[in-house]
Amino acid sequence: MTEADRLLDEAFLAYNNKDFDEAEDLARSVLTLMPSSGDGLYLLGLIAGKKNAFEPAEKLLYQAVHLYPENKQYKLSLGFVLEKQGRLDEALSFYEEFKEDAFVLSQIGFIYLQKGLVDFAKSAFDKALSLNESVLTAYIGLALLLRREENFDEALSVLQKALSFGKSAELLYQLAQTSRLLKKNNQALSYIKEALALEETAAFYNEEGLIYEAMKTYSAAFLSYEDAIRLNSYYADAYANMGNLYFKEGKLNKAEDAYKRAIGIDSSFLNAHHNLALVLHKQGRVGECLEHFRSAILINPKHISSLYNLAVILEESGEYSEAAGLYFNLLVLDNTLPDIEFRIAQVLSLLAQTGKKEKKQALTFIEGWVKNFPDNVVALYTQKALTGKKVDEALAQKYSEALYDSFASSYDKVMEKLESKSLAEILNALPRRKWNHVLDAACGTGTFALKFEQEYDSLTGVDISKNMLVEADKTFKYTRLVHQDISSFLQEDKKEYSLIVASDVIGYLPQVDQLFKAVYAKLEEKGIFAFTFETNDLLKEGELQPSGRMVYPTAPLKDLLLKQNFKIEVQKEFLMRKEGTSFAKGMLFVVSK
Repeated sequence: MTEADRLLDEAFLAYNNKDFDEAEDLARSVLTLMPSSGDGLYLLGLIAGKKNAFEPAEKLLYQAVHLYPENKQYKLSLGFVLEKQGRLDEALSFYEEFKEDAFVLSQIGFIYLQKGLVDFAKSAFDKALSLNESVLTAYIGLALLLRREENFDEALSVLQKALSFGKSAELLYQLAQTSRLLKKNNQALSYIKEALALEETAAFYNEEGLIYEAMKTYSAAFLSYEDAIRLNSYYADAYANMGNLYFKEGKLNKAEDAYKRAIGIDSSFLNAHHNLALVLHKQGRVGECLEHFRSAILINPKHISSLYNLAVILEESGEYSEAAGLYFNLLVLDNTLPDIEFRIAQVLSLLAQTGKKEKKQALTFIEGWVKNFPDNVVALYTQKALTGKKVDEALAQKYSEALYDSFASSYDKVMEKLESKSLAEILNALPRRKWNHVLDAACGTGTFALKFEQEYDSLTGVDISKNMLVEADKTFKYTRLVHQDISSFLQEDKKEYSLIVASDVIGYLPQVDQLFKAVYAKLEEKGIFAFTFETNDLLKEGELQPSGRMVYPTAPLKDLLLKQNFKIEVQKEFLMRKEGTSFAKGMLFVVSK
């Protein structure tokens, strides 16, 4: 055995023992003695690849292949290094020479997977297993395909089948990931511990951190992410995941630093840009926040969360036109977003009230919306609101139902933010007495029931929104809840009431005379009807406003009440709710039969 051969054996032994620095020194000594040693160049290439120095690895392996063009292992290793650099077609050219080898065929499947050629990838994995059913990487590939389709149970089954043929660190890692996605966290932790016992890598420690995080063992998760960074200080995912933990704990400065480290390593890290934007918004740094949301959208123009958050912040900042454009993009991308239509309606209303030029722009937006969605209730209603046209009762009812269904879960918070006073005014004005039957018209989430502390025999809640009734039911205060528009209910219900309450209801009713008539008919003798509405005495009659609400002058409504033989007990003007930077003017009437 020559000295070069002896050194080469020692070098490979050191490499297998993961002593890469020693292996590199020995391999260089081999090349000093024998510059044309293909194995020496090959080993140096492998070591460079282990250190993520892919360009030097590529040069070394190209030299080895040039010297020994028939060597399969040299070519496959070169293909792997090219693949790691994202040069998939070049890598494929080296793999395809050996595609009759099941293991190589499996690697070709991964190339197809990265290229998005799912059918070709599956075919390659299936063929690899038909040639050799013990190829673990082929099972992993099939499992990844199933995970892409969110068939996590089937993916786990495929990976567990692979275990019957042997174990590898990568297989255990994939088992851990899949188990975590299925929320089988204890099983996932067992798999990743086993993988780490076979091989310590940054990716494995990062996965361990994600599992601990899913188990809410945050201190252990931090240690795992730190271990990942210890092994690879350029592992962006670990920094981003640490940022997520800091964000959860409210440590915004540390979260910001972690996300910036991740972005410094990988400038196209979409989630790091997105989450950093959220942190900056929490800190009130709106300009920087917008910059990172825009960076996320440049990386992926269809990233729903970034588009939505950017639009909301632009709307809050008064950039209504840009916000409207983003909302319309979102509508096209995903029209199932629960509040997107009403976000559009709101921003177009705000845009229309900014100035003549902006109103023209808002009308152009709405024309396009109606043209592309001709049956959309919100679009049709908003068009009438912006153009000042009258709206019929059927459209108004459909709009109200859609509106309140969309934000039932957040309704109370919205009202609190708007400092709504209607219900408080009604409660303060009601006489103290025992009530027989009480009707909460358009009861919403049941706030009236929670705050109404007077005695009563029964309480009926009626609302046009099913989702609102779900929330109202959680109060456990109502004798019955009915899903129906208030006008139809009053016409069909057989019961009479000693109190009927309608807090901020007629803002969505284009006609009130029939409501007053129906209420009068359903009240007991000396029964009370208490209601509020938004008023503007400069109007001659009720008008649909750009806000989407009906506003009424007080005098004509008072005349209608008197004409219906109601007795006015209380008439009070008050500040109803926030409307932009001011308050909308409201009117309270308490009338008796």
